[in-house]
Amino acid sequence: MLRFLKNLELDLFAIPIALNRKGRKKAHSRHGTLLTILFAGFIIWFIYTLAREMFVKESPSTISYDSFQETPPPIEITPNSFPFAFGLQLPTSLGLSFFKDEGIYHPEIQLAVIKLIKESDGSITKDLEFIELEMETCTFEHFGESWRSFTNAPLESLYCIKPIQEKIGKLVVEGIEDISTYQGFRVGVKMCQNTAKISCKSDDEIKEKLTGAWTNLLYLQSAINPQNFTHPNQRFMSSMVTMISPNLAKSAIIKLSHLNVLSDDGWLFENKKVQNFIKVNSPIEYFDLEPDAEGFLWRGLFELGQVVTTYERRYTRVQTVLAQIQGSAATIILALIIILQPYSQVKFNETLINELFDVKMKKKVAKKEAKAQRQKTKDQEDVVDQKEQQIKIIGSTDRASDRALITIRNKEGDEKSPNPEPQRGLTENKLVSVQSFRT
Repeated sequence: MLRFLKNLELDLFAIPIALNRKGRKKAHSRHGTLLTILFAGFIIWFIYTLAREMFVKESPSTISYDSFQETPPPIEITPNSFPFAFGLQLPTSLGLSFFKDEGIYHPEIQLAVIKLIKESDGSITKDLEFIELEMETCTFEHFGESWRSFTNAPLESLYCIKPIQEKIGKLVVEGIEDISTYQGFRVGVKMCQNTAKISCKSDDEIKEKLTGAWTNLLYLQSAINPQNFTHPNQRFMSSMVTMISPNLAKSAIIKLSHLNVLSDDGWLFENKKVQNFIKVNSPIEYFDLEPDAEGFLWRGLFELGQVVTTYERRYTRVQTVLAQIQGSAATIILALIIILQPYSQVKFNETLINELFDVKMKKKVAKKEAKAQRQKTKDQEDVVDQKEQQIKIIGSTDRASDRALITIRNKEGDEKSPNPEPQRGLTENKLVSVQSFRT
């Protein structure tokens, strides 16, 4: 496995060779090749992670801040923008259940309009006007897309404002009092008063049910979840509960502020989109130890807030991805070079030393083998020469013996016969013996 990695020659941490070695300008190592493959895998994973953030848009860079605006933009109250309902609960001793009884109390909602009029002498006067708005028993249609949040509410015992008002068309909260034209609305609870149309119950029953009763204003509060790209406003049910009594008057100021979500989701260039929601600030309550002259037990005034909360979401761009990849890759490569450089240098030097040692050893072995071969060849030649000398000596001795024997036989033949026949058999046998010896 390590030999295979070394032969791949993918080592980013290879040591440069001053000249070259076996035609290569860098000395590769198995560990450097392995780290190169791991580094390439990390880069691929890193690109995938950043690209996923670009497409999925789950983890934006988010900042939030509050800013003060002297005259914020108007806010239109609709079932989708600000769904709310209110009602009355019995005192704790009577069970705290919601109840509707116009013989005990009746709700009232008014639009307050203050116009600043500049007189000819330069002075400014205020023109205050209250416009009665219509209310009705709540249904799920009064809460728009957020109706599921009110499924547990006792709608038959709650009051809601009509979505369409014949007198004003649409309900808008705008302006700041004493600065510009002002418009807000107030919701109140009045103790029953006998009129031609309304017949109230007894004073004792009214006091029994209203002393220690609770007004309950139900609404949806906004909470921003920056990780939700399409629906960042995760609204939840909230309520404002306060105790009332016929012997005192209470009031509250409820500021409705802008909550903006600014999203920049451009891939290459800036592409900002703004989503606007309504945030309900903490109510400011007032109370009077004397009963209200108009008979109000509680009044809540909804007006425009001047503090605007903004969330800015910036999503990953292509430039950011490339910059992060380049920065991460440069940092990792530098760290690996610092760690691997000494090891690669040592391995390279070791390889060179081993190669030089192998060359010298091969030369020594070749010399010894050549010397041994020459000695062996010489020994073989000496043996052959000795055998040839022996053969020559034996051959010369046999010829001399044959001549002497022939001479002796000739002399004996001469003595027996004047023409003796030569003894060919003896000579031939002798010659055969000599030849066989030589052989």
